[in-house]
Amino acid sequence: MAQGQRKFQARKPAKSKTAAAASEKNRGPRKGGRVIAPKKARVVQQQKLKKNLEVGIRKAGTAEDPARKKWGGCTSTSPRHPS
Repeated sequence: MAQGQRKFQARKPAKSKTAAAASEKNRGPRKGGRVIAPKKARVVQQQKLKKNLEVGIRKAGTAEDPARKKWGGCTSTSPRHPS
């Protein structure tokens, strides 16, 4: 038989901070919405505004196409039409 008592209870060694962070990343997809940082939200809003402006400009350019086809290259200062 063993004589005396054990001086301490054996325990598992604690995980290091990097190991804990790595296991947290490998957990898989999470439920619920994502929170965007304030600075990132501002950048996203600026990108949306810029995109909407570009799309609007592009659409305005296509609205002029039928008029260009109808009138061709005619202008009031055209040399073919003296005034």
